[in-house]
Amino acid sequence: AAELTVTKTVTGAFGDTEHDFRFTLSVEGADFAERYEWSKNGEPQSVPLRSGGSFTLRHGDSVVITLPKSMAVTVTEENEDYQTTFALSGEEAETTSSKTFVITDSQTLDVVNKRSMILPTGIRLNAAWPAAILLLSLGAALLLVMRRRKTSS
Repeated sequence: AAELTVTKTVTGAFGDTEHDFRFTLSVEGADFAERYEWSKNGEPQSVPLRSGGSFTLRHGDSVVITLPKSMAVTVTEENEDYQTTFALSGEEAETTSSKTFVITDSQTLDVVNKRSMILPTGIRLNAAWPAAILLLSLGAALLLVMRRRKTSS
């Protein structure tokens, strides 16, 4: 057996270090009955992981999962508007939301999420201001026309 350690780091001016990021573990060829012991932040977890099972990590968290050697493993993060990189045991970081590899010895998968700017909300303020000014101008013009009609009657 080998241990896979998954670590989480959140960076950037708008990175939420209190957010729970969900990960899914897939072990190729695993049968549904296979269970994997694991710990989170050094605390053994009472419910074993299975292939297709999930766990969450916040900034600074880590999990250690005991897996059989020579198995293809995929760790996938449900990415939420962050630039995400995965780096396996000192390899160069790849920008992706999942990493597949064969576990041979104990390995560490470092996952970094970075959010440096505010995400678009769909509201374009630069287009809203001219529209608001136009509506106010039309309202004022209509009010003047109505007053003139009233005073001329």
